[in-house]
Amino acid sequence: MLTPYRRHSRSCKYAVQPTPQEFTRCSCPTWCYGFVAGKEVRRALKLRDSKRALKLVAQWNNAPGAAGPVVTVRDAVDAFIRNREMRRMAPSTIASHMKTFTHLLELCGKQAIATVTVDLLTRFQESRVYTPNKRVHLPGQSSRAHSTRN
Repeated sequence: MLTPYRRHSRSCKYAVQPTPQEFTRCSCPTWCYGFVAGKEVRRALKLRDSKRALKLVAQWNNAPGAAGPVVTVRDAVDAFIRNREMRRMAPSTIASHMKTFTHLLELCGKQAIATVTVDLLTRFQESRVYTPNKRVHLPGQSSRAHSTRN
């Protein structure tokens, strides 16, 4: 998604502001930055009129293929697991993650990550069977209260 901004000239009164890009009430050139189809873009729009610049950026943002590749839940899970392996987390931790993700992937693995809603995640959570650990620590109790040693 591209975002337009003003690139103020040295003679512009807004150039000395702490965040000059937020000030748009001048005739300085308009530029845009962001990502299109997964590639970083920073370029001059060659326009000084704010309305025309916003219209052009909106056209580029709505163009077919501008959003880039669709990331699915499976893609996100794979990236998460690769990250955990790269960080050399314990195999038991990764196996625990995979156990949960296996069920999630059955529910919505092919779905685009951008379409996952709180409602979907709530349904997933409610479908899971909760098996508590052998030692249950209640809030306000120390772990010693449940220890088998005296």
